[in-house]
Formats: sequence, structure tokens, C-alpha cells
Amino acid sequence: MYHPRATAIAATITATAALIAVLTLGRAVFVPIALAATFAAVLRPVIRVMEGWRIPASLAALALMVSMLAVVVAGGIALSGPASEWLAKAPKAAASAGKKLRALRHKFDWVGNAIQPQARPAQPVVPVNPNVGSADSQAAPPPTVVTVAPAQPPPDYGPVLSSAFGTTTEIISTGVTMLLLLFFLLAGGRTWRKRLLKVASNPESGQHMVDIMHEIQQVISRYLFTMLLINICQGVVVGLAMWAVGMPSPMVWGIMCTLFEFIPYVGGLFMVLLLTLVGLSLSDNVGHAFIAPGLYLGITTLQNSVFSPMIYGRGLRLHPVPILIAVVAGWFMWGVAGAFLAVPILGALSVICRRVDNLAGIGAFLAD
Repeated sequence: MYHPRATAIAATITATAALIAVLTLGRAVFVPIALAATFAAVLRPVIRVMEGWRIPASLAALALMVSMLAVVVAGGIALSGPASEWLAKAPKAAASAGKKLRALRHKFDWVGNAIQPQARPAQPVVPVNPNVGSADSQAAPPPTVVTVAPAQPPPDYGPVLSSAFGTTTEIISTGVTMLLLLFFLLAGGRTWRKRLLKVASNPESGQHMVDIMHEIQQVISRYLFTMLLINICQGVVVGLAMWAVGMPSPMVWGIMCTLFEFIPYVGGLFMVLLLTLVGLSLSDNVGHAFIAPGLYLGITTLQNSVFSPMIYGRGLRLHPVPILIAVVAGWFMWGVAGAFLAVPILGALSVICRRVDNLAGIGAFLAD
């Protein structure tokens, strides 16, 4: 029997699976496009201001991108010293942290023994030797053979890093392509609005498309700019907290917090794991090692539950469940770049669903 609703659901599932497969396989193509469009939405207001100063859009875009690259290079040079020092100490720190974690695990072995008591070992059967007391029985016992376990090779994190960031060639290719696309998007100036009006079937639909694109740009730029300010403040607080508890390189911790907080859920989890690892490698007391990650969790919880809702207002109100789903899907498809782009893409989708009547149901699911 023909069921239109079941057919529609099956078609939707099939189309979604096909879209995920295409986006995953086309990671090298779609990631730079999405990054360029996101950064263009953030930087477009700056270009608009520079155009008001009678500066051509192409020249303004070039000057803005050169300034951004100079800031990134300067920051990388400033962090290269502490980063290289950390990388040199990473194997020793990981070994020390692993040793303390194993010792901590052994302290809780009594819980498993209490739940599942071990069976009483069977008594060995000693054969009766009829020549007891003879000269042969007085022979020396065989020597004890001590077997030394071979040294375990260090863990290989290459596949994990490649899945998250991509290979070095892929990172360079993505960066160059993204910069070129970003330049052309910014250098287009006001011509993009005219092109949208030209390709529309009628002036009303063209203006509707322009309004949707303008609202998407406003939502994404407001979200990322507000998040940048919040993350900078949180990074300063985290850096001061790490300095207060004696963590090494507190400034680096603050900068890492500012950057990783752009990745919802994943960035915070990585910070907690890294702080725990460093704390275990430096502290003799296991309890003292969890002070730094505990402080970070407290600061992050306070920021997310008190300050962020007040600062964001109703600019971008998305439900946490769609955000979590989008972050997991983005990480699965595009790694770190996908997790970073998850919320901006979700915000753009929310604007489209709110403006298109047939997609109102999806917009209601995404809204907070």
C-alpha cells in the first residue's frame, strides 16, 4: 500500500545521508568555501565602513587581509617559544601523568573486588617423590628466569590529528584557497547585492533574497564578534587563575582558552583534558592536580550560564540540542573546522527557516 508520508520520510533520510556523504568526501572543497563565507560575513561591515571613506573595496580588502595576516604571524612567533618547550616536555609529562593515573586506579581496585570477589585459588598438587633423601634430591633448584617486557613504543597520535586538522598539505591548501576566496568575496563590495537582484525572477523575490543574506550576515558577524569579546575576557580570567595556582605559562593558557572556546563543547573538553594532563605531570598530590581543570570548569560554567545569555540577548538563540548535534556532525565531516563552523551554519539555517514559510517547523526546532 502506498504511504505518502513514509515515502517522504524515506526520501528525506536518503537525501540527508547523501548530503553528509558528499560534504564528507568533498571536505577539501567545501571547508575553504564555508570558512571564506563565514569570515566574509564578519569582515563585511569593516569593508562597508572603508567604502564610506572612499576607499575602493578591492584595496580595502587587501589592506584588511594583510593586517590580519600580520597579526596572526606575530601571534604565532610570540607563541612559538612556549609551544616548542611544551612539545619537548610532552612525552615526559604524558608518561608521568599516566603513571599517576595508574596509581590512582589501583586505589579503587577494592571496589571491583568487593563487587566481584575473586575465586579462591586452587591448591597445587605436589607429586610424591620416592627418592626423597637421596643424593639426586639434594640437587640445586633450577635458576629463575626473569623476563623483561619490551619497552612500549610511544602512542601514535598522527591519525587522530589528521582526522581533526587534516594533513599538512591539506591545511596549507585549505588556507590558501580560503584566503583567495575571502579576498574576492570582500573585494566584490556592493556588487553582490546587484547580482542577486538581477538573477531573481522578480524585484520582490530579489529583495527578499537580499534581506535574507543581509540578516544572515548580521547574525553571523554579531555572533562571532560577541564570542570573540567573551572569549578574550574569559581567556584573561583563565590566565590569571592559572597564574594563581602556579600553572606554567599562564598567558599561553589564556590564549588557548580564547581560541578553543570558539569550538563549542569540543574546545572546552580539550582544555580540561590538557589541564588535567599537565596538572598530573607537575603535582605530587593527585588532588592538587585537579585544581586547575576545576577552576576552568567553574569559570566556563559561570560564563555560559550567567554572562553569555545577558550579552547575546536575542541575537542568536539556538537550542543546545541542535547545537550539539551540529557540532558532532561537523566534527565527523570536517574535523575542527566543522566544529567551528557548526554554529554559524546553524544560525544561517535558522534565519532561512524563519524567513521561508515551508521551513517554519525546522526553525521552531532550532530556536531556543
